[in-house]
Amino acid sequence: MLKKTFLISTCIALFLLLAGFIMTDFDLIGKILLGIGIVSIVISALFSGVFLSGPEIRANYHTETKDDRHKRVTIMTLTGVFAVPQLGAALLLFIM
Repeated sequence: MLKKTFLISTCIALFLLLAGFIMTDFDLIGKILLGIGIVSIVISALFSGVFLSGPEIRANYHTETKDDRHKRVTIMTLTGVFAVPQLGAALLLFIM
């Protein structure tokens, strides 16, 4: 599943880079890629519980089932992996 997510994200990034070459507007494409990457990281952070305090995380941990925890960790991991090619492509565009 991780490989498929990474491949889909890479294809989207390459498609947007190709669109940038056709339109010759790399600044816009870089901002789009950066936006997609940041949104993916924020979704991953929300599912990981980064924005919660210790007692809230502890309460959530003890009240959620093993299946719910597995789903949450899977979503967190997939959105984090999805963000990597987007942010990498945006970094390449901003460096160029």
